[in-house]
Amino acid sequence: MSATTAEDAVVNGRTAHAKQPVVSLVIACYNEAEVLGPLEKALTALADRLGPRYAVEFVLVDDGSRDATWSLISAFAQRDSRVRGIALSRNFGHQAALTCGYDLASGEAVVSMDADLQDPPDVVPRLVAEWEKGADVVFAVRTRRQGDSLFKRLTAKLSTGLSGS
Repeated sequence: MSATTAEDAVVNGRTAHAKQPVVSLVIACYNEAEVLGPLEKALTALADRLGPRYAVEFVLVDDGSRDATWSLISAFAQRDSRVRGIALSRNFGHQAALTCGYDLASGEAVVSMDADLQDPPDVVPRLVAEWEKGADVVFAVRTRRQGDSLFKRLTAKLSTGLSGS
């Protein structure tokens, strides 16, 4: 498969600068109306950080939300040509929504994020840097779990221990 660069690809109707690799951020959304404002600000800031080196696209997949999520994604797409919004006909589940986003992403590198910003977007440049070094798959593991209950921290530790991570 050939690498997608902005030289030979158009991201959401917008041609990026020549030879910039395209980084797609795929975000599954389910009833996320309350967090889409902060998400938009975080994504825009992230794209500004990546922008000198990469063309960025945001693929937001509405997984059958019952709140205003889809209308907010649509409005974001109207304001920002880097946004691709997909509305699923019903709730298929988080993993199915991410898979849909992966299938529709045009980037050479694809990063998934949660809409609620539990995982900080500030980590994305480090993930992309590891990909640039030649990694096929890069993932992050949270080392601090602020705000989680003792039960949640213990079960997360147990789960990580069982998976061998």
